[in-house]
Amino acid sequence: MFNTVAGSAVCEDDKNPICADFQGAVTVREFSNEDFYSIGGYVAINPTQEHIVVAFKGSTSFVDVISDLTKNLVPATDLFPGCKHCSLHHGFKNAFSTVKDAVEYTVKSELRKPEQKAWRVVVTGHSLGGAVATIAAAYLRARGIACDLYAYGSPRVGTEEFAHLVTNDNNFSARITNGNDVVTALPWFSVFQPGYYAHIFPEYWYKDGQLATSRGYETAVTKCSSKEECAGPTCGRADIFNAFAAQLTCSSSDHFKYIDNAVRLCRSVLQIGN
Repeated sequence: MFNTVAGSAVCEDDKNPICADFQGAVTVREFSNEDFYSIGGYVAINPTQEHIVVAFKGSTSFVDVISDLTKNLVPATDLFPGCKHCSLHHGFKNAFSTVKDAVEYTVKSELRKPEQKAWRVVVTGHSLGGAVATIAAAYLRARGIACDLYAYGSPRVGTEEFAHLVTNDNNFSARITNGNDVVTALPWFSVFQPGYYAHIFPEYWYKDGQLATSRGYETAVTKCSSKEECAGPTCGRADIFNAFAAQLTCSSSDHFKYIDNAVRLCRSVLQIGN
């Protein structure tokens, strides 16, 4: 279950041994920047599952999340030359740009090892980490590296053109939303460079939210291919024109329930990826 490598221990520390699927996993590169976003993460290898995992950490506080979502769109043709109209959230783009060379170099180095050439590359993150993971996955794919994307509780990252770039390629992508997570309803609109933000799809929506049990991921999940399919006229579809509805229906607590103290699951891949 790839949210476990995006910001929390894989198993509960005091009761369970390390998950069998992660035995032998080691970190081969850690990275961070020291700006306002403080994006950090690592590249790890998991010989048991033959995975190379790129994981980005989430935001340190909900206040940071809200503050970060005030930034504007900026062109992204330097990252994606083939997408002339792709624009990204300024802060998310800058955060990724500070670590992109380290990420690309490390992943390519691991894939060059004879015993790892056929390994699966997985990019994952939660919250702001999910936003940066989305950009990272698109960037690696554009550089010829096939990879899967699991973004948990991610805000909108860029324009509709960027969303199409991620959604319509041949790699697996999953944006996972817990209940009425308020962060997934943001941001809406860029003022100084006018434009609307758009989500990538498919979205996997846990309508009833994660239960505070060890088996939260056995709750019902809905796969959605457009914003009209998930969340109804509530949080998940909130935009600048129904901001009042978002205030009534979105939940800050849902944003922090992807991983909680009750998580004990040991899954090699979130079931939606199978």
